[in-house]
Amino acid sequence: QSRLCPSHTRLFFSQALRYFSTMSISIYRPVKSNLLRLIPLLKLPLMLPLMLSLLICFFIFPMGVTQAQDGKWRAITSLNQTDKIVYTPSHGIWAVSAGGLYQYKNGSVNAVITPVEGMYRLQATTIHYLQSQDLLMLGYSDGMMDLFDPETATFRSLSDIFRVTTFPSKVIRTIVEDGTSVYVSTDFGIVIYDTESFLVRDSITKIGTFERGIPVRDLTVTDTEIYVATPEGFAIASLSSNLKEESSWQSFDASNSVLENGISSFEIWQTGILATDGLQNFRFVDGVWSEFVLSDQLSAPADGFARSRTGEYLSAVSGETILVISQDGSVQLVPTDAIRVEDALYLDLLSEDGGDVESDRIYTGTLDKGLGVCDPQTGECTYPIPSGPRLNFFDGLMFDEDVLITGTTQRSQRDELLDNAKGYAIFRDGNWENYHRQNNDQLNEARYRQAFTTTANDEYYYFGSWGRGIVRHHKQSGEIEVFNAGNSLLRGWAADNDQFVVITGLMADKGNNVWATSRFATEPLYVQQAGEDSWIPYPKPEAMQFGDEVVDLFIDSNDQKWITLQSVTTAGRGLLVVDTGAPGTIGDMQSVKLTDDSGGGNLPDMKVNAIVEDRNGEIWVGTERGVARYLFPQFVITGSVLERTAQWLINADPEAENSFLLRDIQVSSMAVNPANQKWIGTVNNGLWLINSEGNRVLAHFTSENSPLLSDGITDLEVNSKTGELYIATDAGLMVYQDLPVDPVGEMNRLKAYPNPFRSDRHDQIVIEGLSDQTTIRILTTDGQLIQQIENRGGTASWNGKDASGEHVATGVYVIVALSPDGKDRGVGKIVVIR
Repeated sequence: QSRLCPSHTRLFFSQALRYFSTMSISIYRPVKSNLLRLIPLLKLPLMLPLMLSLLICFFIFPMGVTQAQDGKWRAITSLNQTDKIVYTPSHGIWAVSAGGLYQYKNGSVNAVITPVEGMYRLQATTIHYLQSQDLLMLGYSDGMMDLFDPETATFRSLSDIFRVTTFPSKVIRTIVEDGTSVYVSTDFGIVIYDTESFLVRDSITKIGTFERGIPVRDLTVTDTEIYVATPEGFAIASLSSNLKEESSWQSFDASNSVLENGISSFEIWQTGILATDGLQNFRFVDGVWSEFVLSDQLSAPADGFARSRTGEYLSAVSGETILVISQDGSVQLVPTDAIRVEDALYLDLLSEDGGDVESDRIYTGTLDKGLGVCDPQTGECTYPIPSGPRLNFFDGLMFDEDVLITGTTQRSQRDELLDNAKGYAIFRDGNWENYHRQNNDQLNEARYRQAFTTTANDEYYYFGSWGRGIVRHHKQSGEIEVFNAGNSLLRGWAADNDQFVVITGLMADKGNNVWATSRFATEPLYVQQAGEDSWIPYPKPEAMQFGDEVVDLFIDSNDQKWITLQSVTTAGRGLLVVDTGAPGTIGDMQSVKLTDDSGGGNLPDMKVNAIVEDRNGEIWVGTERGVARYLFPQFVITGSVLERTAQWLINADPEAENSFLLRDIQVSSMAVNPANQKWIGTVNNGLWLINSEGNRVLAHFTSENSPLLSDGITDLEVNSKTGELYIATDAGLMVYQDLPVDPVGEMNRLKAYPNPFRSDRHDQIVIEGLSDQTTIRILTTDGQLIQQIENRGGTASWNGKDASGEHVATGVYVIVALSPDGKDRGVGKIVVIR
């Protein structure tokens, strides 16, 4: 805190900061968000500096103070796509990646920082070390910036650029400093900050003869001049001049130089400048630009440049190769085994630098291997990134006992290098096993990618893909087999390309047979029977109507197939329920179609996005507009209209605006925890938890009131053994430690913690070791009943209060849990200190 606040402000608010240091992120973020909306109103000229100083230190600086994160959350992110790296003399190497900020020191990655730890957003666009303040400065794609203190692991946010409304794009590209000022290049020009106060000194949106609001791709400053690269060309100005004046700048573009495509990256080197536009290299000497080849060993254009710590070396990155140029003109080519190098720094330490990292090494940020440490003499590179997922895309989350399997995403980024990495992953025994085209010859030969549906039977894991069929992965041997249109009867959409097999649904039944749905296919349903290799196609069931196309698949405990329907334009067409009979006997099929008609299914909306079965055997359906449930799914096909009528969720609150609970949420995914409570993910409204009956909201998490990475939830999965909820978002994977876990078979000694429970420090007592349904009684040592709790699942909680809502007195309390029939009994003790 002392390093981030001016001393006069810090003294005034020292006591207040202590108070706010106890606030959780869920409380803090709305305060911060509301303050950002108020700051533009502070226009008073006389008191503005003091007001801003007070407000910033009291509200925004506590970003660091609020590092006391909610221990229920953690992020699982991929560090493999590392974009930028910087060296700090006291804190080692720091890098920004698609999975957050991380530190390399003493030969290993020692810290990973994500939004759970206070970072504004998971992926920063740039990073710079502010030597004058010993701080890291991070920029983001929406104009927000973070100041991070590596010493205290605290953050401060700067929102000035974020709040700009004149220009639509506010991406932060480059950050440099000259001792008294920090220069930030953006997609609309340059913003200059004071290094001490971090208040904006000036903004330059018109650079020389270039268009106003032009993006600044790169910039640097010397003692006397500023150099700027733009899509239209290059500009130079004296720092002593008025940078807002067009005449202060010397501009170079296609009209007066060879720069036809502007400049994307450059570096001052010896007596001139080396630059690239991504297509060719250029050199600027004595006021003239000319085309330039870096070396006979490397004819390809550079992607970027960086000077070494001492200035004796220049690193140039081109694809997967690094070129090191020394001041004496010697050149060394260092190939890497990465797919692409994003950033490179030749580190030759000064005598006063710390010894936390090795000197005379090239440190790289790569697209696929994270941070690389390369020896320029031997050309050998090591990659110290710990085990983790290959990418930050997750879909098709599934727990098979203690093993998590997941796909990545069906979406293409129109980048072959990234798309070819979109395979699948298996997380077991604390390690991530990643399988994709870039590391598996068999998947590469089959051109397999974009896995997004999963299932498992006793022997295999299965992964469905967008257009490349199905992978069957043996659990023990790791043997992989790819099934597609070339080697099986699997087919895709005939009106488009039936060889392009999109597996939108994949699930195993009770008999270990694996079923799949092929998007929009003429024969849309397939089964691979246990122990077989062939896939048997099924025709469209009779209940399907013209315009109905098959999408997702869910199999209930009765082995009925629940299949979502869409039109070819992806409009919702309802829900199909199919009884296929014995696998392989196609003539035995029975089916019914459910719609939003009150007599034909009573769905809240025709577009169904999620289906789960709860612990009572009910089928819950999430749609584009709310949630409903089928109480007796076994009678949906053969029963009456009443039995195939979905029940909407009735709100238990009689004063609620809508009598139906969650009527208007756009559901994306659902999961059931061991207490039969339902987790509901949404497209853009975060995460909801409702009680087992479906009439009351227990929790609602968003990116504003929790560490949730994004309000866009793509998938949910509960690990019932640990109580953890795995949350796939469009920004990455998170884990929330939910309370309920699977019940024990027989109760004995109950575990209660924290023990002792201090009412001034703790919120709840967790009771573990319960059977499925229990009545929990809290007793004094003389047998007086003070609280009774009805519970379902292997854990329960007590808030330390009696039946009247008052905190109990200091003492020892006995916990007794009884099953409904009274035959199973568990006992524990808890000490309460008030």
